[in-house]
Amino acid sequence: MSRLRFVAVFLLAWVASSVSLGQGLVWQKTLPGPVPRMDVASNGDIYVFSLPRDRLGRFLINMRRYSSGGQLISEADMPVLNVYPVHASFMAIRGATIHCALTGEESGGSYRTLYARYDIASAAWTAFEWIDDLNYRETKSVAFGDTHFVIMGKANANGTLCFYQKLRLSDGGFVSGNVYAGSAGSVVRNGPDSFVASRTAVDGVNSTLYIMRIGAVLFTSSVAVPGPLNEVQCTLSEDRSTAYIAGWKTTFVTYMRSFNMSTSSFGAEVSTNLGSLVRILDIQPLGESDAGVAVGVIAGTIFYRLTPNGYSSQPVSAINQIGGRLRREASGNMVMVLGSMEASQRSLQIVRMHRTTAQIMNSYTHVFYFGVRDVFDTVVDSTGSVRTLFGLGDVQYYESNVAQFNLAAVSIQGPYTIGGQVAQGTVTLAQAAPSGGATFLLYSNNAAATVPVSMTIPAGQVSANFNITTTPVAANAKPTINARYDGLNLQTNFDLAAPLIQSVSATPQVQYGGLTSTGSVTLTGQAPTGGKVVTLSSSNTARVTVPASVTVLAGQTSRTFTITNIPTLVNASSVISATTGAVTKTVFVAVNAPFLTTASLAQSTLQGGLSTTMTLNLNAPAPASFTIALISGASTLVTLPSSFAVPQNTTTANVPVLTSAVTSSIPVTLVAHRGPHVKVMTLTLTP
Repeated sequence: MSRLRFVAVFLLAWVASSVSLGQGLVWQKTLPGPVPRMDVASNGDIYVFSLPRDRLGRFLINMRRYSSGGQLISEADMPVLNVYPVHASFMAIRGATIHCALTGEESGGSYRTLYARYDIASAAWTAFEWIDDLNYRETKSVAFGDTHFVIMGKANANGTLCFYQKLRLSDGGFVSGNVYAGSAGSVVRNGPDSFVASRTAVDGVNSTLYIMRIGAVLFTSSVAVPGPLNEVQCTLSEDRSTAYIAGWKTTFVTYMRSFNMSTSSFGAEVSTNLGSLVRILDIQPLGESDAGVAVGVIAGTIFYRLTPNGYSSQPVSAINQIGGRLRREASGNMVMVLGSMEASQRSLQIVRMHRTTAQIMNSYTHVFYFGVRDVFDTVVDSTGSVRTLFGLGDVQYYESNVAQFNLAAVSIQGPYTIGGQVAQGTVTLAQAAPSGGATFLLYSNNAAATVPVSMTIPAGQVSANFNITTTPVAANAKPTINARYDGLNLQTNFDLAAPLIQSVSATPQVQYGGLTSTGSVTLTGQAPTGGKVVTLSSSNTARVTVPASVTVLAGQTSRTFTITNIPTLVNASSVISATTGAVTKTVFVAVNAPFLTTASLAQSTLQGGLSTTMTLNLNAPAPASFTIALISGASTLVTLPSSFAVPQNTTTANVPVLTSAVTSSIPVTLVAHRGPHVKVMTLTLTP
């Protein structure tokens, strides 16, 4: 395996908005060399410390500054002479200065540590110094505060680490400190002090565990450990009451212990045989007084919650792990970032553990189909964004945009909700809710959409629904619904729609000129306060007229109006349109010409020479020039006009009928007709 490990930066985030689970890469590029360390400034800018080569083959220390969105802002290189950089030891932002250290191998095989400073304002390296020439194998850890310290391990001839040296650094350089007994361990910074956990072999079989406090007060406590103790790491609880140590005793056995800071006493040893190769991935404070430990085994990852009085554990991943980091977010919950491997699949997992129960709250996995080599560094900022430095095969550099995935989500059913209707919201977790359930506090920023104060996802369930009560609105709105739970702040918008025209109708839809029909408009939802105005129009105003508008009253969904049909000589039609905003609904109406319904004589028997009246009746008012054709079967005996006009806007006409004298009774047939409507009468004349 080459000494140059190519890695990539992947920026991940907890959301506030989103409506889906998942995330995506924004961009990727090839880098000139490894990227072993990163840190995030208070303004969200990302600084990446790497060790590439230049075109002349010289090794460089490189600092790149990126915006939170992935845009390269500045870059600065400094050559490193006569040394092969093995790895970047640390990087930390302190005020306007970034402090970095790397371990390098000289041509003769000895190791040296380089300390360098980078000025943020000028975007340039300002100085670098060789801290030692004592063949320190690595700079194990660093702690910063008003002063900052480097704890380094010296290499024996056989390559093992035999002790630590503490160096006090300042912006102007460094001052050598004291040498402390111990072997490979870890250091944690809290306030003005550093706490170092380390171990030494006693007789080749048994070990001694040390915990050292380095600062204004110096003390060292130790405890005998039966059996060899390896790879110890430590952390200090957030309330500074307890230090926790984690390591492993044999290939399969974990070793964990607490140390009471007030009594300077160790708690009972906690050992578990996992039956598989053990790797302590990381240890970090959990909640206020506990600690979380990520342990990797061949079959996956196990999370331990350490308390002053004992521990609990649970499996997190069943996929072979290849590295991981833990970080405590602002709420006290634990964020675990794991690199995993299974067959050809390589993945990066983000898991969130509850601060008091240590149960999985939610998780997300991003799959790569090339080798994730390790997880080197992780930062969880004040907004909950997770930024992780991890290794990939080849020379690939990745960044994803902040807020690209959610480990939980709140969603609203349906594409939109009409004001006055009840909408259904759902909160979904990626993992089952812990014991006691997950209670979310709910909030809406719009009085037209109210939610319950809270809702609970029952223990063991991954989702639960809640109702959103809405009121009618005059204009479309986009309320925001928030669901908060233990540092999760989920957010989504939904469309609250003003009512629109749903339909317009006419009864009857076919009518005769001069008569009226009843129109009706129906909205998609209740009209808001003040009512909802619906605009009306007719495509043929010569035959059909409607009001310019109709108002659906507040709280109602429909309203009727009058359709006036104007008398017509021939059948006609019109399209009535009802409009709200950009939505229009229509109805087709027919306007028919009137027809002759009856024709009758005032007298059916009449003495010849006298006159009578024929009455014509229409089914609807007559338009102008509406005539009825008349025929007499004996025009010399009964005289009729060839046609007769029904007075406009009336439905009845009286036609005079004249007769001649006869010597015997004679029946005469009379006919009135218009189009297909024919009426036949008989008038009998007598002498």
